[in-house]
Amino acid sequence: MSATDVLSVLHSHSSHPLAKTWLADGTIKAYSKAKDFKLKQVPVAGIRALSGLLTQLEGVPTACIIRGGYVGNALAKERTPATEYIQGHVLRRNTLFDDQPLHTILIEVDDFEPTSSDLCSTPSCIEEYIMMCLPESS
Repeated sequence: MSATDVLSVLHSHSSHPLAKTWLADGTIKAYSKAKDFKLKQVPVAGIRALSGLLTQLEGVPTACIIRGGYVGNALAKERTPATEYIQGHVLRRNTLFDDQPLHTILIEVDDFEPTSSDLCSTPSCIEEYIMMCLPESS
């Protein structure tokens, strides 16, 4: 990632977490479906800057990164019903974020059960997932 990307970071106006929560009894609590957010657009130039941003956000359960680029306030106001538009708030809707080319990828892992290690205590299960589930690099 040599060029600078601009990532959209959404911060929920509520105190509800934006991610699933794994509970001690093994069950998973679904994430809350927050509706409106404060948007921060963060320039990220390189893998170290991305790592720094992710490290900052890992302790903020009310924030998330999305891949889309914000269309801007004027278009957002035009594309949002007047009854739902609030100055300074951004709704999490596809119509308000355009696809954009980025130097990063997202790999979402659902239903993976490592065979050789404990998912919670051993980071090597990430390597197991890569070897078992992702295609060879070219």
